[in-house]
Amino acid sequence: MPQLSISEVRREIMRAAGYERNAGTASTSLAGSLFHEVLAALMGDRGWRSALEPDELGDVPRLVKHVYEKLLGPRITDLQATLRDRGPETLDLWQATQAMCAWLCRVLEAAARRGSILYNRRTRAWEGAESLCRTEHRLEWEVREPGWTAPVLVQGVADALLHDARLGQWCLLEYKLGQGHAEGDLAQACLYHAMLAASGLAPAGGAMAVFSFHPELEERFFSSAELGEAQAGLRALIGRLAGVIAEPPATLPRPPASRAHAELGKQLMRAMKDYGVPVEWNGEVVAGPAFLRFPVVPGRNVRKKAITDKAGELQMQLQLEQAPFIDLSKGRLVIDIQRPDRQIVTFSSIADQIPIGGVSGSSNVPLGMDLDGRLQCVDLASPNNPHLLVAGTSGSGKSEWLRMAIAGMILGNTPGTLRLVLIDPKRTAFSELKESPFLLGARALVYPPEDSAIETLEILIDEMEERYRRFSRVQVADLAEHRAKTNEVLPRIVCVCDEYADLIADRTAKKEIERAINRLGAKARAAGIHLIIATQYPDRNTVGGALKMNLSGRVCLRTTNHIQSNMIINQSGAERLLGKGDLFFLSIGEPLRLQAPYLSAKERAPLFGAAGIRKAAGASNQPEPAGPRVPGLSSSPVSLMPEETHDERKTK
Repeated sequence: MPQLSISEVRREIMRAAGYERNAGTASTSLAGSLFHEVLAALMGDRGWRSALEPDELGDVPRLVKHVYEKLLGPRITDLQATLRDRGPETLDLWQATQAMCAWLCRVLEAAARRGSILYNRRTRAWEGAESLCRTEHRLEWEVREPGWTAPVLVQGVADALLHDARLGQWCLLEYKLGQGHAEGDLAQACLYHAMLAASGLAPAGGAMAVFSFHPELEERFFSSAELGEAQAGLRALIGRLAGVIAEPPATLPRPPASRAHAELGKQLMRAMKDYGVPVEWNGEVVAGPAFLRFPVVPGRNVRKKAITDKAGELQMQLQLEQAPFIDLSKGRLVIDIQRPDRQIVTFSSIADQIPIGGVSGSSNVPLGMDLDGRLQCVDLASPNNPHLLVAGTSGSGKSEWLRMAIAGMILGNTPGTLRLVLIDPKRTAFSELKESPFLLGARALVYPPEDSAIETLEILIDEMEERYRRFSRVQVADLAEHRAKTNEVLPRIVCVCDEYADLIADRTAKKEIERAINRLGAKARAAGIHLIIATQYPDRNTVGGALKMNLSGRVCLRTTNHIQSNMIINQSGAERLLGKGDLFFLSIGEPLRLQAPYLSAKERAPLFGAAGIRKAAGASNQPEPAGPRVPGLSSSPVSLMPEETHDERKTK
């Protein structure tokens, strides 16, 4: 029987929910380990039972003092050298420990009132305390589904379970730094609830309570309906991880190097030797859709600069349309040469790799295909890339990339979870979307100068501020928390602008637009509002401080020269891209070279039209929502909802 650990399933849940970029730092891992060590000790003989008398169960300061002196303090002292440079994490750990003590005192008082724990004055011991909390408790769940080749055994250890007498059920205790993700938290709660039910510790159709410290206490209650809805997705994930269900391959099969590719590699080696900079071909040819990658090792006393300086000569010698791209990739020197038999990656071929959102929708935007055949996406909900700057000269595939990205967002969402604002100065990039239900109202397709881009951005700023007022009223910090606490879905709003240079041609307009971008760039992510701004002219006048500072994710297609390349990805090379969707994506680290899928007019039609909801390949079985109400927009004073069409405005 295939087996999975809880940690494997949790890791995949977190990755799918967008935690992958930020999770797993050494500091947070150490803080979490210390927290669970203290919690386990607190529930043992030397914990609260030795610190609190019957009339002291509510004495939080006394318990905090005991925890610091006997449990946490000695551990911090032992790790003093390690924690010296981790002040914020240590402070969060201490605040979480205090919050845990305050919460535990409330639980103990409730348990004493209900008679779950009793103090035996003759033996001076608490009775029933051992059944109050279970630390390092082993759980197992055998998962079966029709059509699977075998059942799957999920097993592992829950850090801490506590029986809350107020609720009459076992609850999960966890410690995490930073804010959660509503969909990921729900899936994780569903996992633990299913395992508790399989172990007889929870009713199969019941609710689930999760108490998290990050570092403040957050009490989360997941209804039986929510858990039931998440169960199918969780089972499918487990089956996929265990390899017991058939699934489309996650990668496109990499074809072996053809004879022509191998011959081109030999010509490359001979040319480098003739130019006095010998290199050794070291590894397999990697065939991307647009280029061939040859990993090489420089000959003795040959420097990297001597090789890169020969790009122009190699272009002439090998009769290439573009000079080769020569740089380091994952620590290896590689030479990328245009493929003589270039392949087209269609949108339909990667549609099944696009993350499909659940109740809260998906915040992922497809970027392009990597050399392993995997579709790479960027998560707008991540603080690393909440907004994108897209650049590329004529013929680079910039507008096609924007349409592909929009199609990917539509495929992963419904109009209840995603709304679009499209600014189209040339009136040709987004016209097919004029009837789309994903538009934020009748005037969300903006045609400057007839329509005011400044006014549109101001409306988004007003919507952002209104959302923060909503968050303040229910005491949450962002869109995900608002969904988790209120069960209300506010749609993510993405503003896509093509030909940004046209918007800022007027000096006065430029100042107003840059001011608006500064405000949205600084604050809009948590409110679920994002910018994707594209320009054909990534020069100093266009890509000023406002864009460079606020649009951290960079999609760079072919540029006119190395200066423009440096402006976008902080290095040259984009001027040697091959056009038609060949691009670099820069976030953290070195730029990643990808091939954008091509979205044909035929593929666009079902997605961009009036009924365009999840109609691409691989998603046709998704149900169409029946025109959901968008909370906060239909009644909001800042909504883009006037029912005046562009044709009506044109006649005025």
